[in-house]
Amino acid sequence: MRIGVDARHLTGGKPSGVGGYTLALLRAMTASHPEHRFVILTTGSPYRCRPVAKEALGDLSGKRNVVYVHRSVVNRILNLFILLTGRPTFEQLFGEAVDVIWCPNLNFLPKSRAPRIVTFHDLSFAMMPRLYSPWRRLWHTLVRPRSIARRAAALITPSNTTAMDLTRLYDLKTPKHREETGVTTPVPSLKRRGIEVIPHGVDEAFSPRPEPQDHGVRSRHDLPRHYLLHIGTDEPRKNLVRLVRAFEEAKRQSETMRRLDTKLVLAGASKLESLLSTVYRLPSHSIIPLDYVKDADRPALYRGASALVFPSLYEGFGMPILEAFASGTPVITSQNSAMLEVGGPAALFVDPENERDLARAIQTIVEDEKLRNHLVQVGLKRAENYRWDKSAEATIRVFEECIFTSQPNDHQKRT
Repeated sequence: MRIGVDARHLTGGKPSGVGGYTLALLRAMTASHPEHRFVILTTGSPYRCRPVAKEALGDLSGKRNVVYVHRSVVNRILNLFILLTGRPTFEQLFGEAVDVIWCPNLNFLPKSRAPRIVTFHDLSFAMMPRLYSPWRRLWHTLVRPRSIARRAAALITPSNTTAMDLTRLYDLKTPKHREETGVTTPVPSLKRRGIEVIPHGVDEAFSPRPEPQDHGVRSRHDLPRHYLLHIGTDEPRKNLVRLVRAFEEAKRQSETMRRLDTKLVLAGASKLESLLSTVYRLPSHSIIPLDYVKDADRPALYRGASALVFPSLYEGFGMPILEAFASGTPVITSQNSAMLEVGGPAALFVDPENERDLARAIQTIVEDEKLRNHLVQVGLKRAENYRWDKSAEATIRVFEECIFTSQPNDHQKRT
């Protein structure tokens, strides 16, 4: 099977979120299926975009069953041509015919003869447009996600939440859940094949076992002995302003937090100065901002934290929750969207728009050792259900089914 992979999003900078998902699945699929040929496509400046993509792909681009193709074309010009004409086609960009095309991220999608499988990670842009800038709202309008969803041979979502959002917003059929992922959350039966719910996996690097490099990571980031952790971007739906206010309120109320001098580490947010200026007139010594955190450092950050606090307003999955579980770190998260699915009985849930509720949960998780130990044990058990090899097998099966069920005439009509 020749699998075309639209990896244009890997040229946007250091991979996180969707980029991490793409790379993890590619590593698992290429390792377990050497008989398949993976043609990975990126585009953009050969001086800026190609080196970024090559660094992200690492040893993937050198595997025997991987062909890496980079097209040196300005992405804005390429997107304009695709928007207006649907060309160049995917086959022209790949430089060869493929049996199936996997698009792990929303983008301007050109015409193709091969069936397309598209991953929708979340629909926050449609559910909460007010949290996006005018430019990002325009981008999503021009990309036409509804048309992409309805024209795809199959859709993949990481959660039932995103699958049901797709069915409701884009008038699609009820999703099917892949039993082999090991997650037991029930979903309605499928009326026709179209949406596949395939949860993410978690890397084996995330474990409760201390590693020799942990001390070096803590020293390099100047981490305190006691801290709560948030990992994520600074986009508005991550709810960081309320988190900071709730943390400060919890510390005012908790003698234990003051005695331990508990800090709040915000990792992965690049524009914290402007964000924190809405909360403080002077710098706070209780908040420790970290910019981008390397993948190799994240397990140590989780292991050293008293808890992960992840009060997002909306998530299509919530990867930090799963990584914290696997690291033996208790979790506070929101009682909405996919966070309820991923967290299950292993998380302490809050109303993310209620700062008092969040502050009480922070105080409780710091002070109640019995509760922390319980959440750690349940979280570790829950994380065992999520593995990238299972996600990869389920994804490969979708590719095979699409090739088997698609007819040549259907391919010719695809746009």
